[in-house]
Amino acid sequence: MPGKLSRTLSQTKAVLLLWALEVTQRLASMGARSNSASRFYGRSTDRVL
Repeated sequence: MPGKLSRTLSQTKAVLLLWALEVTQRLASMGARSNSASRFYGRSTDRVL
């Protein structure tokens, strides 16, 4: 019984870790996209002005 419980706990930890990684990557890509978009927008407005 304890062995089964520890295996379930380790599986849960692995799932949580994967989920945290996915969320972090998604946030990072969102941040990078908004940063590059604002940088491009600033550059294009500089050219127009």
